[in-house]
Amino acid sequence: MSYLDTIRRLGQKSETALEGSTHPHWLTAWREIAALTVGITQDDHRFALIVKALDSCDEAYLAGEWSRFQQAAEQVKSLVAGSTNG
Repeated sequence: MSYLDTIRRLGQKSETALEGSTHPHWLTAWREIAALTVGITQDDHRFALIVKALDSCDEAYLAGEWSRFQQAAEQVKSLVAGSTNG
């Protein structure tokens, strides 16, 4: 499932939008990430790094690795806040 597919499903506000997830907090986490990244465009200097961190979130989600997902999500939060140390 791509990042954009995930965001579209979250927009449906269905608790079953992310079927097959093994951790109860996936939906909440993806919603938080979506809220943080809304409005970030390709001309933003952080864009490439944020997309890379989002890809890491997606990979961890698909692998069902909650702790790796949390680490990637923290990186997204840090990048959105303006830090590139992530």
